[in-house]
Amino acid sequence: MRRLIVVWLALGAVALAGCAASRLPALRPVDVPAPEPALARARAAADSLTKGLAGLLFSTLEKEGAVAAVRVCSDVAQSVTAAYAEEGLTVRRVGTRLRNPANRPDAREAAALARFAAAMAAGNPPGEVSEVLEGSDGSRVLAYVRPIVLQTKCGACHGPREGLDAGVRALLR
Repeated sequence: MRRLIVVWLALGAVALAGCAASRLPALRPVDVPAPEPALARARAAADSLTKGLAGLLFSTLEKEGAVAAVRVCSDVAQSVTAAYAEEGLTVRRVGTRLRNPANRPDAREAAALARFAAAMAAGNPPGEVSEVLEGSDGSRVLAYVRPIVLQTKCGACHGPREGLDAGVRALLR
């Protein structure tokens, strides 16, 4: 598990869109079920982003090679991800093997990554994690985390260093 999608969806009247997860420390979990419309919206955004980025990256990988795919992932994928803020969502891709310090998981994201890794180690496909968080002003946010499970062709850029193409290793350095 190297990447996850994290969708922060504003549920209350206070719009929290554009706030990175790490900038929301005052939020605390509340023991209420995630509202189905908000959960459906988060799932749809995760589906759209995963499908869109995979298509873009796999197309680039096949047509132009791994070096070009790394450039797309580091540049184009950032703007594609950021575009969700226009829809009132904050989407982050975080991981445990960081190439971009901006993708460092916060404490909630790191806990989800650990759960996903434990599920994978036990031979169980990891699922989604969602929780409702509340701010000191009573506003609520849905935190939704779902893994992006890497496919075999993802190894061209995300595999072990010694198995990467020399051009990819040079670019990553």
